[in-house]
Amino acid sequence: MSLVYETFHIEGKVISKDNARHFNKYGRSYLPKKFKDYENNVAMQVKPQVRKIYSCDIVVYTDFYMKNKKHCDLCNLTKSLYDSLNGILWVDDRQIKECALRVIYNKLALEGARITVLKKDNIW
Repeated sequence: MSLVYETFHIEGKVISKDNARHFNKYGRSYLPKKFKDYENNVAMQVKPQVRKIYSCDIVVYTDFYMKNKKHCDLCNLTKSLYDSLNGILWVDDRQIKECALRVIYNKLALEGARITVLKKDNIW
């Protein structure tokens, strides 16, 4: 069986979606502007690369490219990135059944991320 996969590239610094909740004056939680802007930027970059939206269980490999070792928790980096791709690359990030994360440091390289997606049934 041959593996079927797709790879997507996102340029720009990946931001962390921290666990802090933000509330408006009415007590409703909201997504701050910096996260909305980031999600829109990711969506604009990935949409032209997508041939189809995944609706099945998937496996995701993600490489984060950083210029220095000062960055947030690796797991928090995935929250903002994966949430940005809901409805664009996959229906919902709950479809991710396995993932592998890696940080690659390179002072000269651009910051960003590379995501490789495989259908789960292609693995097992």
